[in-house]
Order: sequence, then structure tokens, then C-alpha cells
Amino acid sequence: MQQLLLDYKVPFSSSGAEISKDWIGIQCPFCGDDKWHLGYNQKKNLLTCWRCGPKKIFPTLKILLGLPGEQISRIMKKYGCETVEEHKEWQGAASLVMPAEFGPLKRKHREYLESRGFEPDDIISKWGILGTGNSAKGYANRIIIPIYQQGKLVSFHSRDITGEAATPKKACRMEDEVVHFKDTLYGYDRCKSNTVIVSEGPFDVWRWGYGAVCTWGIKFTERQVDLLSTFKNIFIIFDSSDTKTGKEEKQAAEQAEKLADKLAIFQNVWIIDDLGSDPADLKQSRADAIRRRITRLVEGEDKCTQ
Repeated sequence: MQQLLLDYKVPFSSSGAEISKDWIGIQCPFCGDDKWHLGYNQKKNLLTCWRCGPKKIFPTLKILLGLPGEQISRIMKKYGCETVEEHKEWQGAASLVMPAEFGPLKRKHREYLESRGFEPDDIISKWGILGTGNSAKGYANRIIIPIYQQGKLVSFHSRDITGEAATPKKACRMEDEVVHFKDTLYGYDRCKSNTVIVSEGPFDVWRWGYGAVCTWGIKFTERQVDLLSTFKNIFIIFDSSDTKTGKEEKQAAEQAEKLADKLAIFQNVWIIDDLGSDPADLKQSRADAIRRRITRLVEGEDKCTQ
């Protein structure tokens, strides 16, 4: 693949702190990536974007190279990156064990959470988060966010607490995941009613509390749509204007509409876009007031449909 990218002048990175062994980093053409989030595993011959999920090689190369399909097929064969089954699903690891460097939160992690308006012990108790120190390879000075599916640890994500990391948000290595994080809804196991709030990130979920999930960014996968379709009432609340550029705000609005369109056939779907803030940055009192507003909307909908 490296030679293919070189010959067709596609920018990539094969080394650096954010590129794992046996991986190549490419700018993802599906999510407006300006870094190296699209990873190609040279041993397993698979592609995945750390922001918007697994990809198939053929359509990805077609976009990257700007060539017709018949040429892409010949190129894949020439460079040895053709796949026997393009539609075969990626198979995850059998189990995931957290690295030994991941441990209880220290003062610096607690201070970071407090600066964001969270009570550390509450988040630890409800969400089982961990922390890392200076020496955690690849994940130094981060809050570690375990991801569970049906009670089983399947992946994790992380957030830098220093404000200095080149990649503030970093996922578990794909080869270590039981389920790819973009095919999960963080908080899903904690949803016990037929109503759910959908936001972008885990800090949003912490602010809303149980009954909320996140899609790990504005992009979503079909598996996430399938999981959301198990709810009757869905409230999509992505970050609002003061936390985004004009372009980012437009993309978020477009993705919220796209997600709503996919779900609205059989579910009741609302888009709430008037927060003027990242949900995670709301005062808890306002977040609680919005949840009460959601309850009233649902009750009103239920009365209308009885």
C-alpha cells in the first residue's frame, strides 16, 4: 500500500507518536480529516478511520485516486491490496484487558474534571473511568473511558488533560478492540427506558446522565443506527455554535438531520439545536432542566398517540 500511495501521490504517514506498528495513517476522505485518522493495517489489509469507522478498500481508493472502478481493481491487484471478500466484517479480539499503566485518577485528573464542572467521585462511581500518568505509552496524562457492550469491556477511548497533546482524543488500538468503538453507543447499557438523548461525546453523556448515549463524534455508523432504533423517542443534541466554526456547525447540523432521517420512519425523533453550548459545558442545573423539558415533550407525544 505504501508504494501505491507514493506512486499516486497520496499523502500519508508511516511513523510518529500517533501511528501504531504495522499501520499507515492517511487523511480520511469521508469525514473531512486534516490529519491521519484513516488507518491502513499492512498485515491485516484493512482500513478504519478512528473518527468515522471501518472502510472498504475499493471505494476508499476510488475516492482517493479519483479513478474509475475498473482501474481501481487493476491497481489493487498490482499492488497486492485486493481483498478476497470486500464485504467480510472485521473480527475483533476475543477479550480486552486494560494496560497496567491505567489506574485510579490522581489529583491532576480530578482537577481537570472539576475545571469542566464535573464531580470526580460521581463520574468514577457511575462510569468507571481511569487515569494515566506521564509514562503511559501512547496514552500519557489522559482520562481513560471504558466502553462496555452488554456488560463486557469491548474498547476504550481517552481524553488528554494537558491541552498539549497532538491528538486530544485517542481510541484503543483497533487490533485490541473486541468491538470497534464506532460500532458502539457509549452509555447504551445504562439506558433503561424507551427514550434516549444522543450527543457527540462521552463528556456530554456524563452531563446528561443515564439515558444518554454518544456516537463518538458527529459521524455515525449503521450499527449505531441499529442500536438507536431500539428506542421509541430519540433526542439528537449535538454541540452548538459557540464551540464550532461555521463549517463545523454546518456539518454537525447536516449529520443530525441525516441521523434523524434514518430513524424517523419508525421512531419519534427531535433535534434540539438551541443550547448555544457544548452539552458537556452546561451547568448541571440547566442540563437537568433540559431533561425535564424532554420528559414533558415525550409525555405530550404519548398522550397525542394514545
